Amino acid sequence: MSLLVPLGLLGLLGLGLLILIYILKPNYQQKLVSSTFVWKLSLKYRKKKVPINKIRNILILICQILIILLCAFIMSSPIIPSEVDVATEKVVIIDASASMLAKHNGKTRFERAIEKAKELSSEVLSKDDGVISVVLAGAQNEILIQRANASQRNDVDGILDELLTIDESGVLEYCSFGVGDVNGAVSTAENIVFDNDRAEVVLFTGTTYIEKSGITIVNVSEAGEWNAAILNCTSELIDGYYVFEVEVASYGADRELTISGVVHGANREKIGDEYVTREVLLSSQRDTFVGDNSKILTFNTADEIDPVYTFEDVYFSLNGSEDSFSYDNYFYLYNGTAESRTINVEYCSSRPNSFIPWALSAVRLTLWNKRDINITQIRDKTPEIEGYDLYIFEHTMPEDMPQDGVVVLINPDKVPRGLDVTMDFARPVKGEFWMAPGVSHPITQYLDLTEIYVSKYTRVLDYDDSFVPILYGGSDPVMLAKNEADSKVVILSFSLNFSSLPASIHLATMFRNIFDYYMPVTVTGTGSSSILSSRNVYDVNEEIVLRARGPQLDLIGGGLELSFKTPPGASEIIKMSRSGTYTVTQELISGVIISDNFFVQIPKNESYITKEVDIFVTRVEKKSKEMALDDLIVYFAAVMILLMVAEWWLHSRELKV
Repeated sequence: MSLLVPLGLLGLLGLGLLILIYILKPNYQQKLVSSTFVWKLSLKYRKKKVPINKIRNILILICQILIILLCAFIMSSPIIPSEVDVATEKVVIIDASASMLAKHNGKTRFERAIEKAKELSSEVLSKDDGVISVVLAGAQNEILIQRANASQRNDVDGILDELLTIDESGVLEYCSFGVGDVNGAVSTAENIVFDNDRAEVVLFTGTTYIEKSGITIVNVSEAGEWNAAILNCTSELIDGYYVFEVEVASYGADRELTISGVVHGANREKIGDEYVTREVLLSSQRDTFVGDNSKILTFNTADEIDPVYTFEDVYFSLNGSEDSFSYDNYFYLYNGTAESRTINVEYCSSRPNSFIPWALSAVRLTLWNKRDINITQIRDKTPEIEGYDLYIFEHTMPEDMPQDGVVVLINPDKVPRGLDVTMDFARPVKGEFWMAPGVSHPITQYLDLTEIYVSKYTRVLDYDDSFVPILYGGSDPVMLAKNEADSKVVILSFSLNFSSLPASIHLATMFRNIFDYYMPVTVTGTGSSSILSSRNVYDVNEEIVLRARGPQLDLIGGGLELSFKTPPGASEIIKMSRSGTYTVTQELISGVIISDNFFVQIPKNESYITKEVDIFVTRVEKKSKEMALDDLIVYFAAVMILLMVAEWWLHSRELKV
């Protein structure tokens, strides 16, 4: 028997107090009384019962001593060590985080973890009652082996050997480039512990855990491992020229590092009929990094011989670091190609107003670092019906519909050829009609319809099924939209001069929504509905939204070649499992093929290969020990209660004499 709280034995001091009470207890004293008959008669009966009284007193004393002993043992929390503490079953967790790819002496942490897991498996399964389970803590935790016994030893070895598979790019196929779900794997292991409390959870990892949380931690990292990393890169346009900030760190060793950069597609300008760009080599910087801390290095291109005012991408790299983890030694920052950035807009009106140019200028201002919006205004001239990404026709309509871009028709005086819509131009509807929502649509999001009314509009009598009515004036649709691979049209059947729409920010909001819906930035973050949230750098396994402008998206990079058949305006949510550069291409309605690039980086925390973690989110509780402790205390308490009842009964019998 063992005691969890040995100080509880101080309760044994109660034995000394009990003995002291018996020592100080007053004895019978001889007294002279006036009559002796009753006294002698009493002594007669007492002499017959003296032996029994002595036995009773001894029993009472024994009960009291035992009660004090049991109280002391209960306070000291006794347990009985048993075979429960000897694990005959092992639950092995193999950390498959990106940091496990750190290599030293020609071997990665992941490979060392597999070797140690095989050694443990051999040890456990050499016993007749040995059982082993294996959980892989990758992007999602996965049970590879569940309660295999000695008869399945070869199968276990085969599964563990398969984890060492090298893919075509020369990296371990089953080790993640992102954050491993170690806490999820611990939760899975806890379920196994719940089913069999004789199991021991063993984690093979390169991370140091200060609080073990009931888990046996086997650290497979080795002395001498270190990592230099480019953690992030940002760009900012200052006084007309770009400034790049690069965050760099060295973990596990103090090092002097050199950071180099080169700008591709810089300073785009038109010479003749062609656009010309240059490649700018930035001046390298050398700095010392001490104590696992990062630094931000600034590359101001205004100080270069060839300052940079536009660029397609910039590439930064660490030179000659020869560290243990090479996947974070470079970084790409993209600013978009000319084809994907530029949007050409034609505004043609027989009675132009300042509302639409103002709204377009507001959109251009908000998107200055995402889009190059070129606006061409045409008045009293034949409008162009090709060569633009967005056509806005107001009042006077062209004879034929453009076929190569988005078309917005405002207060049309006729229906152009190629548009399957019927309108009653002879009898305009007059009155005061507050806008009412039709089908919920991205073009009308953020519009407060309680502030928008129309006093005159042309009734739309009929339209084909590809159109969606998104706003109503009275009982008639006054705004329709369609988005198909070969036709993208918005119709407003009223003049802005007879509506409150341009009297607030709602007109600019509507045009921004049109840009976002028909000409979205291809690559955005998860759940992004706004063009303003575009990004070009993501972590491994982070959700990325690809938004289509054409019928198909093609993705190349990281050893992948994927195609997504998507209706215009639809999106695909993807996760990239490898770091590196990726390119998305698609063909627009005009036939122009545009491409967008983005970079997927190793998560910052995985670059920190020498990190220490305080505690797991999930704790593995060994229920067997708690049960043994509770049961023993209950037994002791039950015996103590029985002794107290016996002691009370003996006292009661004495009182009856």
